[in-house]
Amino acid sequence: MSGTPQMSKASLCVLAAGALTVGTQAVSAAEGRDVRWSAEAFGQVDEARERTLFNPDGSLLDGGRAISGLATHGTGRRDWSKVSAKLDGWLDARHSATGVNSVRGTLSEASLAWTPRDGHTLSGGLGSFRWGTAYIWNPSNPLGDSEANNASRARNYHRDGDRFVSYEALAGKTSLTVAAAELTQRDSLLGTRNDRDRQQNERWLAARVQQVFDASDASLVVGLRENERFLGLSTSHTVGNALELHGEVGTRSQRRFPTWTSVTVGPPGTPQLSVWDRNDEGARKTWTTSAVLGGQYTWENSANLIVEYLHDGNGLNDSEYDALRNAATDAGALRSNPVFADAANGFLLQANRYTGRMRRNYAFARLARDGLFTNVDVQGFARRGLDDDSWVFGWLLRWQASEHGSFALSGEHLRGSAESEALLVPVRNRYQMSFKYDF
Repeated sequence: MSGTPQMSKASLCVLAAGALTVGTQAVSAAEGRDVRWSAEAFGQVDEARERTLFNPDGSLLDGGRAISGLATHGTGRRDWSKVSAKLDGWLDARHSATGVNSVRGTLSEASLAWTPRDGHTLSGGLGSFRWGTAYIWNPSNPLGDSEANNASRARNYHRDGDRFVSYEALAGKTSLTVAAAELTQRDSLLGTRNDRDRQQNERWLAARVQQVFDASDASLVVGLRENERFLGLSTSHTVGNALELHGEVGTRSQRRFPTWTSVTVGPPGTPQLSVWDRNDEGARKTWTTSAVLGGQYTWENSANLIVEYLHDGNGLNDSEYDALRNAATDAGALRSNPVFADAANGFLLQANRYTGRMRRNYAFARLARDGLFTNVDVQGFARRGLDDDSWVFGWLLRWQASEHGSFALSGEHLRGSAESEALLVPVRNRYQMSFKYDF
């Protein structure tokens, strides 16, 4: 569905970025065309948590890294009478403190849309689906990407778009969207169970009906893929000019978090070897429900507060979390046994993929103020794991240095008690810097 199967997305991005940066002023001035691009210098420093339960002596994973680089970002749109084209691409060149250099191209969007008559649009290509009313989590969207919701970092999140074909019909304040998408699943808790499917591609058929009212809206989403059904609901309501309330719920016909099996490898009382079981049919048949409740308030000085609560039915409850910790302790003990070391290391490495949001209940708050100082915007947020004493604190400063240039600096800090999941993450602090120039 990409239109040029002989070329990779990265190659297309390189060509797209080059095309967008040539003759920008002339193209932008042309009727029906809008092309914009920017250049960026960036850096990132991750401070490692040297030892965790899933990384006992720090030898399995190194959470620390320092990278710097340059990037160019281009977006373009071209409109004809009934057809429009969109393009959004990134090209990054980066250098790691370990001496590794790399160049990566990302094509976030490359799509065509045909509107044969008013209110009816057929689209296809590469892109993403931003369905839902909540800010940080969207459990009502089976095609979502939770990483895309974090807007409190110095660098914009970008990734290759998903292949899709969609049809949208609009009648008054009611819209219907039907989409077929090949989703690259990036949420490790929702990862595919098929080890052979290394890219974790999922083929979904989804439909959304949205109704807009005077001060509110409501949406119904249904989705299906092989062996799974999905139903989602979302709504938002505005009270006056300052308060907005929203909620989402999504339920799926299988629990996607993989289970594990413990195998006895010695006499009673000795550590057991645990292995991940991605083909647990019992887990497949377990319906799980996730939901978000939240709201936001905006003061007259433009300060904005967002508060949300998430219940994730796919996460681990207290007994499951304790069992996983015990399995990791056993795996750590077996690493000294040459017969079982590889299997134990494999279990721990896989467990590290799920750290960060593997529990069921979370609270989130973000306070932002544009123009707190001259040309400076400020954000601060906190996420609390309500099932344990885990915290993620974050902040962002953005300074509009000139009409075209801006500087941003952000940080994230993971803290918690000894048994909190925050201390399972191999990164303790993360800092990002970006200087961007818009042409």
